[in-house]
Parts: sequence; C-alpha cells; structure tokens
Amino acid sequence: MDPRNILITTFTEAGIISLKKRLFDFIGADSYKINVSTIHSFCNDVISDFPEKFLSFRAFKTIDDIEQIEILEQIIDSGNYEALSSPYDKYHFLRSIKDSISKLKQE
Repeated sequence: MDPRNILITTFTEAGIISLKKRLFDFIGADSYKINVSTIHSFCNDVISDFPEKFLSFRAFKTIDDIEQIEILEQIIDSGNYEALSSPYDKYHFLRSIKDSISKLKQE
C-alpha cells in the first residue's frame, strides 16, 4: 500500500507528534508520506479543497486572535466572574484564560 493513501487523524497536536514518532520507529522514512493531522485540520482542508460542497457553511469562518479576545471579553462582561478578574483590571486574566484554552486543545 502506498503510504500517501493513508490518513491518520487525532484530536491533538501532541497526538500528531506521538503518532509521527511511532510511525517512524515502525516503518522508517515512509512514515513521512503518511498524512497525520488533527481532525479539525483535516476537516478544514476538506472544506478548503471542496468549498462547493459546503455552501451552507460559507457564513462560518475561523476567528483570529483579536476576535478570540473580544469574545472572551464579552463572556467576562456578561457574567459575574470575580475569580477571573482583578479589582484593578477586569480583563487581567484574559490572556491566561486564552492560553489555557489553547493548551487544553493541544493535550
């Protein structure tokens, strides 16, 4: 079987690293020809490659860092999250929250 015809998906970036190392240990250089990606990345690639098949999703887009911060600010503004704020700056822990979410997605 041609390794380029193999797709392996995992949930996390850490999973990709682990799988690639194990594949290399098992089959050697051919492991570099195997497509290993997160499910999220694979789905984004499919949508990018075949946009005509996903017309109902055209309104969706990946948000950038600024939009992520704005959404987190809205969440903090809309609730009583005293543990997530400082008396001097209600967004004091915003960057930490964003970083924690990113780390959770990698594990």
